[in-house]
Amino acid sequence: LGRHEEALREIEKEPNEGYRLVAVAHCAALRGDLAAGRAARDALVARHAEDFPGYISDVCASLGDTAGALEWFERSIARRDN
Repeated sequence: LGRHEEALREIEKEPNEGYRLVAVAHCAALRGDLAAGRAARDALVARHAEDFPGYISDVCASLGDTAGALEWFERSIARRDN
């Protein structure tokens, strides 16, 4: 719907940093800001890789990183992450 700035204001209210980074990355990808999306993904990987492999896979896919999406999907399966 193009209301990215409004979405980002709401996302910033999320208390869990991991979920907030996932949402920021998706929002950035939707508005075409791949640099911001990759920065959020990189922060997510650095801080929450153990707990968020499935979400990282989704973020990679939304950023057009098919190889990264498959890599993190495989990690998710290995950890039995839903």
